[in-house]
Amino acid sequence: MRASASVFERSAMYEPIIGLSVAVLLGVYLVYTLLHPEKF
Repeated sequence: MRASASVFERSAMYEPIIGLSVAVLLGVYLVYTLLHPEKF
């Protein structure tokens, strides 16, 4: 039972990191399209 709890804690730790990286990439994309609209 303890092993499954450890796996859950580890996967729950990666979830905010993935969300933060997606948010940062989306923000960079939006800033780039605002600065260079002629390419899109």
